[in-house]
Amino acid sequence: MGKPIHFVATTAFAVVLAVTAPRFAISQSADLAQVMNAMKALESRVAALESENRNVRKEASDARNEARALRQQLASAPAAPVSVLRRESAPPLETRDARSVPVASLAPSASWAGLYAGGSFGLGGLHGSSRYDARSSFSDTFTGADFVDSFTETDRSLDSATNKHGVIALADLYVGYNFAVGSNFVVGLQGEGTLSRGSVKLTGTGASQGSSVSTETDLSVTPPSTFTSTTTTRDAYTVTDAMSMDWMISVLARGGWADQLNYVYGIGGWSYAQFSLYNAFGYGLGLHGPTVGIGWERKLMPGWSLKAEYRYTHFLPGTFSDAFSGASASTSGSGSSSSAGSTDTTISAHLHAVRLGITHYFGTF
Repeated sequence: MGKPIHFVATTAFAVVLAVTAPRFAISQSADLAQVMNAMKALESRVAALESENRNVRKEASDARNEARALRQQLASAPAAPVSVLRRESAPPLETRDARSVPVASLAPSASWAGLYAGGSFGLGGLHGSSRYDARSSFSDTFTGADFVDSFTETDRSLDSATNKHGVIALADLYVGYNFAVGSNFVVGLQGEGTLSRGSVKLTGTGASQGSSVSTETDLSVTPPSTFTSTTTTRDAYTVTDAMSMDWMISVLARGGWADQLNYVYGIGGWSYAQFSLYNAFGYGLGLHGPTVGIGWERKLMPGWSLKAEYRYTHFLPGTFSDAFSGASASTSGSGSSSSAGSTDTTISAHLHAVRLGITHYFGTF
């Protein structure tokens, strides 16, 4: 930048000289001292401009060095200062709506906590068995003018029937509540009602055995004569029954590991179900027992999830008992009869079931 300034000064001097030269030629009375003073003033101005130019170049160099240092600091600085800058640009925490906080800021287990309800459908493999035990007795006595007749009979029938597995359909409605335990564990309680359709065929064998004793006494001779006969019968037969589970209610607890999208859990509790047995008489009987299983649940969209579950329920055996008795007297002559009996029907069952369900969560999800 110094060369242009010298050029300007030289040019200015030439102009001044060109203007003043004629005057020197025309009038030699011009004062040479004034010209020298002008030259000195011009040189002083040139020196001032050169000094100002050096200061500008120094400031520019300092600015470039400062910018280079800032770039090096930004390149070597950790990510924390950047996040600080972002937080400074965000609204103050106390002024933001709680609903604007993203779900990802919550612990995974907290996103599954709260009240939920849903429905599921599935198929069950029902295994059932039945046992039928019937006992009866009958006695009759008749006394005439010269004879006495008596008759006694006892019978027992015993059979059992079973099946391997039959398929039934299941439909459930449930409601429950989950609790977050730590950052990745969830536990909860659930109540459930189930309707089922379908029956299974029970087949088996049975046997009956009976005995009777008949006694006749002749009072017309002395001493009286007595005649006794005994008869025993045995029969075998086949059994074909049917069993169905009509409805079931369950109280369950579940717990397991969860992340933002998945919940893998174990489930267990107690179930009570109403069963119907269709045999020669027909019985309805309630059975109860423990249930255990595993499940997997995955979020589909805010507030909704899909679950798949397997459960095994073992129903404890239950027995339906019935008894009867009766007595009568003859209206002609002197006679009486009596009868008594009892039946015990025992059924047992266990159920393997798979289910698919849709669940709606009412809390944070």
